[in-house]
Amino acid sequence: MKNTETLKFTTPSDREFVMTRVFDAPRRHVWEAWTNPRHLPHWMLGPEGWTMPVCEIDLRPGGAWHFVWRRSDGTEMGMRGVYKEISPPERLVSTESWGGDWPETLNTLTLSKENGKTTVTSKVLYPSKEARDAALKTGMKEGVSMSFDRLAEYLRTMTRGEKIMKYICLGYFDEKKWVAMSESEQTAVLDECFAYDDVLRKNGHFVGGEALQSARNAATLQLKNGKVSITDGPFTETKEQLGGILVLEANDLNHAIRLISKHPGLKIGPFEIRPVEDMSAVVVESERRRSRASST
Repeated sequence: MKNTETLKFTTPSDREFVMTRVFDAPRRHVWEAWTNPRHLPHWMLGPEGWTMPVCEIDLRPGGAWHFVWRRSDGTEMGMRGVYKEISPPERLVSTESWGGDWPETLNTLTLSKENGKTTVTSKVLYPSKEARDAALKTGMKEGVSMSFDRLAEYLRTMTRGEKIMKYICLGYFDEKKWVAMSESEQTAVLDECFAYDDVLRKNGHFVGGEALQSARNAATLQLKNGKVSITDGPFTETKEQLGGILVLEANDLNHAIRLISKHPGLKIGPFEIRPVEDMSAVVVESERRRSRASST
């Protein structure tokens, strides 16, 4: 059943149009469905008869994206762009280019949440009124409406049974082993690690990550006898110290293990993989308790 009447189109200025729709799904699911190449080919298809054989996303500021659609008769069309601003799970800004005579646009996606639902606001800014009006005459409204209907159904599937599993991958390294390596060996390992991170990113598994400075620069805080005690250095002294954190998305723990087993970072130390605990329900209940306490 189609729900195109729930999608609103407006033209707040001569150079832009805005699409707005409310989805009955958590904001984090809508964000994942919109930014993960594992999900996009299931719904961003426009009219019936099209597939998306190419869906490449490098989700970082300056990272590129590239989509290609193929119709049942073999016809193909593609578009690409560059991410300008990424603020998960609420704001995504990128350029968009269809190639040929079509001008580049600046697209801004905003996700706002209320009562478990998510309002999607997608604004497209054109270089001129003529370009905006020409785009609106292509039948894009109908195509977007169909895609949004498909997204609504796909989100129901995600909400019912397809959990978005995230894993924290703690990368350890032996600092003495690292220092003993030549500069060229260190550079080679780093390049291999960054290259594999790009593979994870393009396949929709890489959520984020940070490298850590030496454990010698750490400080440890503990509560002792009601007072905070601060000591220099890591909490535990071991041969291998935590060197970085990688946030990964995978189907399950075994899938995460398979992905990390190929990571070149294993050459300098082990990885520990832990599933992320979904605290959404706990947070909501805590907010209710605090709200009741503040009203009394």
